[in-house]
Amino acid sequence: MPTLISSHKNKVTVSKLKKAYSTLSQAFQMSESVNGSSADWEAPDTIGAQAYYEKYWKPYFNNPTRCNTYRECGYPKIVAFHHLNGVVASIGTNADPNSLIEFYLPDGTLYMIYTTFGGDNGKFYVIYVDINGGKGPNVFGKDLFKFRYILGKGIYADGHYTTSSGATASTSEIEQNCSNSGLGTYCAARIMNDGWKIKY
Repeated sequence: MPTLISSHKNKVTVSKLKKAYSTLSQAFQMSESVNGSSADWEAPDTIGAQAYYEKYWKPYFNNPTRCNTYRECGYPKIVAFHHLNGVVASIGTNADPNSLIEFYLPDGTLYMIYTTFGGDNGKFYVIYVDINGGKGPNVFGKDLFKFRYILGKGIYADGHYTTSSGATASTSEIEQNCSNSGLGTYCAARIMNDGWKIKY
């Protein structure tokens, strides 16, 4: 029975992750079709996070609800997230709303788009997706997953695209990161590598 329950939970997680990734990718592509290549979008630190959200993201999701505090976003406390190895992850819900766009969809998925974490000279940004919002466990690799959007290119699981030049973490690096001793930030990449299955 425990094995069956675990298998069912894993299937539900993968299904929600796949949907969230598809929703995010489609929104990004639709925005580019209207606003031109993201490589030419106005920088969020120039026009402000809210204006950036209103122009480049909000119109391309189904009925998103913006939230600015951990309570508005449905979380019981400020430091809500943990890495797979148990270490506290200080991300989202406690960040400055000018540097973080947080919104959730009717299905309960929360998207956290950083606007000041542009690595590689501002060519990519970090996106966290919590597939069930504040319900928990709020742990990387279980219901929390990390992506990057690469300006002019698209949405990628963290580990599949680590720099704007296309550097990718090795299979062993992805598996080590997505293990009980790792941070879990590459778990979306590992799930995809394993044919959309959880093998950790």
